[in-house]
Amino acid sequence: MKLKPPPRIVAARWTPALLKLPVLSIRQPYAWAVVHGIKDIENRSWRTHYRGPLLIHASANRNDLNSVVVEDAS
Repeated sequence: MKLKPPPRIVAARWTPALLKLPVLSIRQPYAWAVVHGIKDIENRSWRTHYRGPLLIHASANRNDLNSVVVEDAS
């Protein structure tokens, strides 16, 4: 499998125009793979005819949060 080069990711400032964009919640590490163009198919139980820009929300659950190691800064 030949990997495509990652798309250029530009951090956008929050604007009212972003409120109109649809949001797709995806758990990590899949959200990272979608943003970087590695995972280009997302299977859902519903169909959509929408094609265009969207926001990616990297969701987590309590199990994900419990496994995070926090380093003490002191």
